[in-house]
Amino acid sequence: MSYKPAASGIPNGIVFFGTPAGDNVFEAESNFAYNPSTDTLSVDNISAATANLSGDLTVNGDLNVSGVVNQVNSTNLLVEDVTITLRNGFAGTPSSSDDASIIVNRGSSDDALITWDEDELLWTFDYGSGVPLGIREHVKGGQGITEDDTSKPYRTLNFSIADLTETATSASDNDLIAIYDSTGSATKKITRGNFISGLGGGTVTSVGVSSDTIAVSGSPITSNGTIDLEVKVDSTTITHNGSNELKIVDGGVDTTQLADGAVTEAKRERTVATPSSNSSSLSDINLVTTGSSDLTMTLPSSPSDGQIVTVKKIDSGSGEVIISAGTDTVDGAVAKRLYYQYESLTCVAQSGTPNAWHII
Repeated sequence: MSYKPAASGIPNGIVFFGTPAGDNVFEAESNFAYNPSTDTLSVDNISAATANLSGDLTVNGDLNVSGVVNQVNSTNLLVEDVTITLRNGFAGTPSSSDDASIIVNRGSSDDALITWDEDELLWTFDYGSGVPLGIREHVKGGQGITEDDTSKPYRTLNFSIADLTETATSASDNDLIAIYDSTGSATKKITRGNFISGLGGGTVTSVGVSSDTIAVSGSPITSNGTIDLEVKVDSTTITHNGSNELKIVDGGVDTTQLADGAVTEAKRERTVATPSSNSSSLSDINLVTTGSSDLTMTLPSSPSDGQIVTVKKIDSGSGEVIISAGTDTVDGAVAKRLYYQYESLTCVAQSGTPNAWHII
């Protein structure tokens, strides 16, 4: 297109609108050309000042922009495409200089970034601290969890109950046990309150005592196994003898704790002694050998009410058996004597001040 202007001073081949002195012109040479074969209009070397558009621009075809920095000044950028490609057109083997990032400008604070790291072959996240964290670093081991494959873009976590820390206190209502319910295909919890009921119903089929353990058979506690029990007792009835054994204290069981016939003759235990010298500690039954010398046998000084002691001379020696009551009495006397072989004396204590032994 060319035009011979009517005004003087305007060169041939210039298209202009308005007065030559006040309007911009398009040079119709290499800077402004129409290509009929491609149906395109080319405009070259136009400065930013002459390319500002104050209104909307509608492009019905593809819009290709080439430049070092491309900026979009918009409050919200709406993109209908489902894929955004960074580093489009890249060819060859990527290196550390080919990392790609999505950056969030945080003003006076450090920017936040999501970056693909070509050296580590993983996504890293920088939360504004300046320290990028890889995906594998978002999961840490500890309390029974160990990590494998730490050099790879992912980590395998292994859980070991043996590595867990044991609780140093008694269980509270907030403590729980995690279990996997295969029926419901879900992880559930058992609290202290529903521990036994959570194991399911059942009946204990047998209980056996062996050594220092109690074996309990049957659900819900265990199918076969042992349970160690700690016994809390009243020290006035049951006591500990210091050798990991329990015993009933003296006088701890009387007729209120025993049913009629509960103790049979086979279950009674009597002590039998065979003294052949003076003794201040008599047993339940005492078979004494005197020889030619008198022997003195002293009854217990603090007998239990109803305690029975029997003394019998079993040899034919001339020595006598003197049964002393000490500060107590035997049928009102301080002592009784046995003179002949096979002579005996049985007495029962009646506690008091003093104690009184009665011959029966």
